[in-house]
Amino acid sequence: MPTADFFHRYLYALADIHASFSLETTEAAVVRNAALLFGARGASIMLFNPGEENLVISATFGLSEAYRGKGAISPRRSLGETLQRAPVVVRDVATDPKIQYREATLQEGIASVVGLPLTAGSALVGSLRLYFAQPRDFSLEEMEQLQAWPFRPVWPSRRPSTSPP
Repeated sequence: MPTADFFHRYLYALADIHASFSLETTEAAVVRNAALLFGARGASIMLFNPGEENLVISATFGLSEAYRGKGAISPRRSLGETLQRAPVVVRDVATDPKIQYREATLQEGIASVVGLPLTAGSALVGSLRLYFAQPRDFSLEEMEQLQAWPFRPVWPSRRPSTSPP
């Protein structure tokens, strides 16, 4: 059962996310609050670019410019299970084949990654990723909390092909 502290932080996060009508401000609040709520060192929202069949970084928190600019992100090569609308947990980026840019990820100080599918209605629009400095195992309760997060903030979405970040 989540603690009272978790619920307090969760409610604060939702209030922060819904405080603005600006898409950029809202996405920044989503990634910042996701990282802080779940104890991650960083977070990102990546949206599908259907024209080029890649993921476009839409918002980040706690990640360097070098890491954000590492190259095109393939939804099939990088945490591909999110394409099936399933969360992906990479406990150890040093050894897991689901990491597309292993060297850049290790240089960034990332040891674990969680990828959560983002949907708008029935459409899969992208992925929310949380980056952890230490290898992480997640309890069933933590996984339920992680999986619930993308559905609560009422994701504003845009198509990168029509409105680039």
